[in-house]
Amino acid sequence: MIHPLAPPPWAALAAADRHVDLDRVRVALASAPPPGLISIPDTEIVGEAAVLMPIFEEAGEAWLVLIRRAAHMQNNAGDVAFPGGRREPGELLPDTARREAEEEIGLDPSSVSIVAELDHNVTGAGFEMVPFVGLLPGRPVELRADPGEVETVLTVPIAELLVLGHYRGEDWGDRQMHEFDLEGDTIWGATARVLHRFLELVLAVEPA
Repeated sequence: MIHPLAPPPWAALAAADRHVDLDRVRVALASAPPPGLISIPDTEIVGEAAVLMPIFEEAGEAWLVLIRRAAHMQNNAGDVAFPGGRREPGELLPDTARREAEEEIGLDPSSVSIVAELDHNVTGAGFEMVPFVGLLPGRPVELRADPGEVETVLTVPIAELLVLGHYRGEDWGDRQMHEFDLEGDTIWGATARVLHRFLELVLAVEPA
């Protein structure tokens, strides 16, 4: 049976305590615990993938770079996600995340400073997805969506994710599901799980 989750663990924070900039991200993640594995019961792991969570600061606020996947994709068509994909043989996972971001949105790998590896998530397709937080020196320019995989590139202030009315959560018994509403989009699935954990760590709140 599905039950609604309580409000997110940052709901009790004052507005000033929900402010996130790059310094706060960097300091919080420097002391984060080692990443764990969030699995799906009865799902066999068939491979590894890496995604990049690019973050930049503008006017004192941290922003995320996300993508909306192309509508013709076989898996997760139209979903809001992080740039990323499968690890190639012999490739280090942080390099996978950088390479995929360059291929999918034209993000210069040399501009990405990876500061953390977050909890691994097993996807419905059976991939162990490893998220890497990558800080950028500023708003990236001249990003281009690869039409073979990406419909559009999105930039989203983290403050928008922290609006309490933009979050919903459900307990599915074998796992928790999270959703974040954006203007015209909803983030769900593994991407939302990664964001939820990221916000817990950065805001230093206990899991609900």
